[in-house]
Amino acid sequence: MRTLQALLISMRPHQWVKNLVFFTALVFGGRLENLHDVAAVLVGFVIFCLISSAVYLLNDVQDRALDRQHPDKRRRPIASGQLRAATAVQASAALTAGALALAFFFPVLDPTVRGFGFGITLVAYYLLNLAYTRFFKEQAILDVLSISIGFILRIMAGGFLIDVVISHWAILCTFFLALFLALAKRRHELYLHPEGEVAHRPVLKEYHPILVDQMLTVVLAATIVAYAIYTMSGRVGETRLYYSLVFVVYGLFRYLYLIHRHDQGGDPTRTLVADWPILITIGLWGITVIWALYFGG
Repeated sequence: MRTLQALLISMRPHQWVKNLVFFTALVFGGRLENLHDVAAVLVGFVIFCLISSAVYLLNDVQDRALDRQHPDKRRRPIASGQLRAATAVQASAALTAGALALAFFFPVLDPTVRGFGFGITLVAYYLLNLAYTRFFKEQAILDVLSISIGFILRIMAGGFLIDVVISHWAILCTFFLALFLALAKRRHELYLHPEGEVAHRPVLKEYHPILVDQMLTVVLAATIVAYAIYTMSGRVGETRLYYSLVFVVYGLFRYLYLIHRHDQGGDPTRTLVADWPILITIGLWGITVIWALYFGG
């Protein structure tokens, strides 16, 4: 039981919230009322959670020596010795095989799923994360860019699954938002535990707090502009989606406030789900989006 518990913790289920961007095509493609598409995307979401957990296990095995130097990450099951590295690798292989099998057999089991674009995108996501674990995470700028591309692959996979073409502006919004969160995490690591974090993540030696703050400013502006243009372009431009812009601006500014005034941002997922103003803002944004796309005309 202890091994299973340690394995589940190492799979990081709290990080599965990142895969919610997988529903972008379903919601913004106007398919939310199609129960078949909803079911297909839910299955795809589970598949992405499996492959994400497989990557987390390999990442923790790869970084176990460095994690032992970190004040918090040294308590991770693999770094602390609660979970054997060999067991984690075996579990990762099983999760990967299961996820890929489900992805490529999806079109066979469900003829309405067109082609193998979803499976191919899943493979690209997996390979990108392997490259990040082995190489990109040690390269300044490329590390945060590869994280952002991973989010693009998530929304593309959702589009392939239900045959929805993702708007270029939606892709840009996702890219910039993911880049903003990744840079905020780097800033947190630099400011809060500079010596310990650099020992744990050597790439931080290539960053400087002023540089990261400048990058955050540029990316924040790009995110807002991209979303504003998206709400007024293409099919969604015919709706009242632009009303949701105020929640996006407040949410981003609130997050920026948290990382500057309360030293948060080290774990974007925990920050997003722990801050009530942001949670309420996300809820209001979601309600506005549904109203604009499905009822607002």
